[in-house]
Amino acid sequence: SHGWQAEWTDRMGRLQTTLETDLFCLSRGGWTEFIASGGSGVVMEDGTLVFPLMTRNEAEDIYSMIIYSTDNGSAWALSVDISPAECLNPRAAEWEGPLLMIVDSEDGQRVHESRDTGATGTEAIGTLSGVWVNARSGASQKECLHVDALVTATIEGGRVMLYTRRGHASGKKRATALCLCVTDDNRTFSVGPVAVDKAENWMRASTLLHSDGNCIFCYEGATVRAVPCHFPA
Repeated sequence: SHGWQAEWTDRMGRLQTTLETDLFCLSRGGWTEFIASGGSGVVMEDGTLVFPLMTRNEAEDIYSMIIYSTDNGSAWALSVDISPAECLNPRAAEWEGPLLMIVDSEDGQRVHESRDTGATGTEAIGTLSGVWVNARSGASQKECLHVDALVTATIEGGRVMLYTRRGHASGKKRATALCLCVTDDNRTFSVGPVAVDKAENWMRASTLLHSDGNCIFCYEGATVRAVPCHFPA
């Protein structure tokens, strides 16, 4: 087993192909292991289902990529475009057409964008530049405002991106906080902290969902929180 199994049913309740079965077949291309990543996955505007994924090769190098289905989960395919080695913890989101994949690297975070579901891709330099610090900017990992989870949503008629940013809580030098922010790529608004932990090296998993006007914050080891979201005029 590759550690990830999901079953899909169509609208008539009929069982679709499992991810585990397709990953087993896809592993014959040279990958030895697939590792589930964070995030809530993406339903693209054309209905394509997308999940971020990490994979390991025979040399024990780990890469980030996506796995996607264009037929409601009947069959799955891996993206051709992958991250450089040791770019970990991919999160995916669709923004104004392209599919974005943000990954953690030794010197910060990198963002890859693709307009063809990962058949080709480039490193995004200017896309949502206020959200993350690109690894090429020269800022160290500690200086970067580390993006932890992200999801796109339509709020009050406008398309926005919701994301949590990891940093130090105000007035607490050693506490680490996750702050919820929202941006339309022109303006960024901080909703405020949604979780605080006293550990200096805080690596708990979290994800965001958006439903019925609320941002649903899911955090490992804590109660799920629903935060009302409004974007200032």
